[in-house]
Amino acid sequence: MRRYNRSQLRQLWPVSDMTVWRAERQGGFPEHVTINRRNYWPADEVDAWLAARAQAPARKADNVATGLR
Repeated sequence: MRRYNRSQLRQLWPVSDMTVWRAERQGGFPEHVTINRRNYWPADEVDAWLAARAQAPARKADNVATGLR
């Protein structure tokens, strides 16, 4: 199973750590796995989430969370 570390995740979805944390807590973003005190996200789940997000129409709340206007 491939996993993305924090820097790889930021390259795919350039948002703050707090935004990632909020997305996880709201249940939309894949939960991270902690290995040796480092966070990793399942690559297949993140890729699927990003693909679904790209296909969905933009909502105002999404734009605020990602810093887009």
